[in-house]
Amino acid sequence: MGDSIWTFEAMDSLFFRDGKPMNAAESTWIESVFPPSGQTLQGAVRAAVLQYLGADIKAFQEGKPCLRDGSSLKEELGDHQTIGQLNLTGPFVCENGQPLFPAPFDVVRNEFGNHELLKPAPSPMESDLGPVRYPVASDMGFKPLAGSYVSAEMLRHFLNGKLEYVKPGCFSPLYAGEGGGGAPLTDREPKVGLARDNASRINEEGMLFAIAPVRPRKGVSLALKISGLKSSYYPDEPFLQRLGGEGKMARIKTHGVLSVPKPGSLTVDNGRIRFKIVLTTPGRMPQDGWLPADFQKYQTSDYQVWRGREAGCSFDIISACLGKSLKIGGWDMAAKQSRPLINYVPAGSVYFCEANADQKEAILGLHNKKTGTCTQYGCGHMMIGTW
Repeated sequence: MGDSIWTFEAMDSLFFRDGKPMNAAESTWIESVFPPSGQTLQGAVRAAVLQYLGADIKAFQEGKPCLRDGSSLKEELGDHQTIGQLNLTGPFVCENGQPLFPAPFDVVRNEFGNHELLKPAPSPMESDLGPVRYPVASDMGFKPLAGSYVSAEMLRHFLNGKLEYVKPGCFSPLYAGEGGGGAPLTDREPKVGLARDNASRINEEGMLFAIAPVRPRKGVSLALKISGLKSSYYPDEPFLQRLGGEGKMARIKTHGVLSVPKPGSLTVDNGRIRFKIVLTTPGRMPQDGWLPADFQKYQTSDYQVWRGREAGCSFDIISACLGKSLKIGGWDMAAKQSRPLINYVPAGSVYFCEANADQKEAILGLHNKKTGTCTQYGCGHMMIGTW
């Protein structure tokens, strides 16, 4: 089994519908999301592998042998409900072949262009969760740079708690017309359509709709790390394939590795380590919509924390910077209906944590790993920093 990076370069605008239902005569405006979820791209990967191997697509859909040697490929590629042996990481937005990452939500800026890194307040604040050390800035007026992307190098500085390297234009907004200061990565291209009665050639009442496909700018692509398949299953030459809701073409190629920043430097203070977990892809958390599985409320002598274990590492979650819940659904092609909408913690969310000094190596071991559920689809990718 080998790892491979798949790059998706749009040849046209792309449409990946958001979580809003798209029912006739009910929805009039549908946004496109970018980047799409791993659930969306895994279908494109499966289709590409089947075509490359010359498989009988109909036989594969029916769970029957689809290759000349009698293989069904279901164990390797899964089906409309499972992912088989595939293990995805990403997708990540790239610019000129270099990965970009969502700006962490603890990086904030005010109207004067000053930046700060949020951190838990020294004293707890009473709330419906109990006394919690919520993240605070030094003054009013600071806002997160949600929707902006930064380079791997800039993210490395943020993971080390450094802001002195921030320069004008280092935050690239995802869409043109939104804040960030840098060059936008994509443009929205709204389209209006209507349903027509083919017999009378007259539009049908109440069937007006609009969608907003996204056109990545020159040099902007998507990168997805794929593990779990034999290297002989990967196409060795670039190829074109339909991608997204409108079936527009994308150029796909497979290549080597995708570099990610190293973890931030962790230091021990009075036997404790302060660190943060930054999600670079949306995370599906099984508890209360934001917590990993093995964490429970714990009352210290002064304030509320959430104590538990992640991949053998024991630590406390002190507080978090969480963006607006992201709803991900999709389309079930086999059942020909929408998938249920599920809430995800958005990429860029930050968890402020503390652990005993003997957990340092285990903490560093969480870097570039995934948390939560649906991790095979690329969800919950983590990077470790300091605060």
